[in-house]
Amino acid sequence: MAAKAHPTSGEKSQRLLVGLATIALAGGLLYVAKAVLVPIALAVLLTFLLAPAVIRLQRLGLPKGVAVLAVATLAFALIGGVGWLVSRQLFALAQELPEYRPRVEAKVEGLKESWSSEGGVVTNIRGLLEGVQRKFEEEDEASAASAADRVAPEILEEEVPVAVRVAPEEPAFAETFNTVISPLIEPLAMVGLVLVLVLFMLFTREDLRNRIVSLSGQTNLAVTTKALDEAGKRIARYLVMQAVINSSYGIAVTVGLFFLDVPYALLWGVAAAVLRYIPYVGPWVAAVLPLGYSVLTSSGWWQPLGVLALIAVLELVSNNVMEPLLYGHGVGVSSVGVILAAVFWGWLWGPVGLVLATPLTICLVVAGRYFPALSFFNRLLGDVPEVEPHIIYYQRLLAKDDDEAEELFDDRAEREGLAAACQHVLVPALELAKRDRLRGLIEPEQYEFILDAAEEHLEEVPEPPAADEATARESREAKRFGATPAAEELPLVLGYGLRDQADEALLAVMSQLLDTNHCRFVPLSRSLLISEVLEKIRNEPPAGFCLLGLPPGGLRRARTFVKRLRTAAPELKIAVGRWGPPLAEKYRAGLLEAGATYVGHTPEETRRHALSLARLQPAEPAPAHASQAATTERR
Repeated sequence: MAAKAHPTSGEKSQRLLVGLATIALAGGLLYVAKAVLVPIALAVLLTFLLAPAVIRLQRLGLPKGVAVLAVATLAFALIGGVGWLVSRQLFALAQELPEYRPRVEAKVEGLKESWSSEGGVVTNIRGLLEGVQRKFEEEDEASAASAADRVAPEILEEEVPVAVRVAPEEPAFAETFNTVISPLIEPLAMVGLVLVLVLFMLFTREDLRNRIVSLSGQTNLAVTTKALDEAGKRIARYLVMQAVINSSYGIAVTVGLFFLDVPYALLWGVAAAVLRYIPYVGPWVAAVLPLGYSVLTSSGWWQPLGVLALIAVLELVSNNVMEPLLYGHGVGVSSVGVILAAVFWGWLWGPVGLVLATPLTICLVVAGRYFPALSFFNRLLGDVPEVEPHIIYYQRLLAKDDDEAEELFDDRAEREGLAAACQHVLVPALELAKRDRLRGLIEPEQYEFILDAAEEHLEEVPEPPAADEATARESREAKRFGATPAAEELPLVLGYGLRDQADEALLAVMSQLLDTNHCRFVPLSRSLLISEVLEKIRNEPPAGFCLLGLPPGGLRRARTFVKRLRTAAPELKIAVGRWGPPLAEKYRAGLLEAGATYVGHTPEETRRHALSLARLQPAEPAPAHASQAATTERR
């Protein structure tokens, strides 16, 4: 089979241009077809919101048609009733606003008097502005006088005729139609279309689902089914929880404003519930409306302060109790994704786009999880970052941002332990650095900086962990009774980096992982030849030997090194730690046949093996779910 050719730079540029053109075309179509797509999107959201109730009634024994009509009638009656009450209060508010004019003027005058006293801020600012204005007026008067001197007197005496145009009076019906009826035609038509679409989608829910699944074909049937199921569950849960939170918030606002004697409490409560569907901006607007109305119309300041306290308490309860309790882990969209979606859909479809932003973004994120061509949506908008910690750590070291890299490593070590931090952050980052150095993508100076920084991060760890609880208990008792053995009395374990600086950096990791109260780990310099290493072993026989290395490469050198060690010291226990992806079975078997006692691919496995080499504890067997190439003891 022929190898698959990698795309050239020209092909990549062409794909990028095609992708940008596709996005631009899709955005244009969404904007042009707004009048059709907005009602469809609203109908789909209402269908997701009402479908669970229809399913529940069907399971109770009601026919599908009766269940759909009952749920739709109840929902539309509730929405229509609340809308009618709100419209009545809104109309009454518009009629009564002129009556509040004296109060507003009195309050403004009171503020002006308190702020405009002698030496006040407003007085000083007004004086500054009046001085600047007077200076400009003097210059304008001087310019006008000089220009008037140059104009002929007879021209000034001429009279300029003024044309007066009288607009024809429009008929009363046409004026009423243009001012009242015409602006309502488009919203009413949209409402009617949404109602029809909701009923249609509720009646034919299964048929629509089957048609969408059939479009994917048999090969993508499982993926499409999972995507639709996850998107449906996420959107339905988001809408139901949002409805519960917003409704409870609106009811609390209504009741609180009623007891504070704020007029039109129902209007402000419904406005608060509806506006909270708009991410980030809506809650602020919902808070400003009743507060501003109270400030302008109340006779004193106690009522506005009460409204402000009510809103502050409700926001704290909603954000810190209700939303975490009901949302749980969220809907799969990051905070940045919600903001970007709100900006984009608000710009594209206006206020309705702000309401639809989060549900539409949920669909895009789910599609990015299951379809590779759309994976950038999940990476850009999803709540789980696609970049793994070791990549971020390596990227920060490449940028020479040592502080942020160290903070990331320390946080991981504090949460999961040093061994896990080394396994999931530091060691994979060193492997990436080694691969990039072999490809010539980074300079030697940059490579050395990364290795030195990683060793410094290890040195900042406050105290190496003990091997296990029993070993830790023994260490505490030994320190308590002063029975800590001298360093020369501890079992000796030698360590050696297989090939280069990155392999030698692993020795620093092993030094930190081993318990220094029970084992004396001595790393050997990589400048030593194999013959020199063998000479050290003959002069001071160790309890064990650790050979550490990172991929890529080095397996042949590791087998050669193990053979020579086994030939020179037949009783020596040798642990090979090749930290990275699990080795294939044939390579692992080759190392064992060459004379290795243990072979592991994680820092924790190698730590256990080193303790076993030092005769501190037997090597623990690998768990049943571990990889096939995990720890193996040489028989």
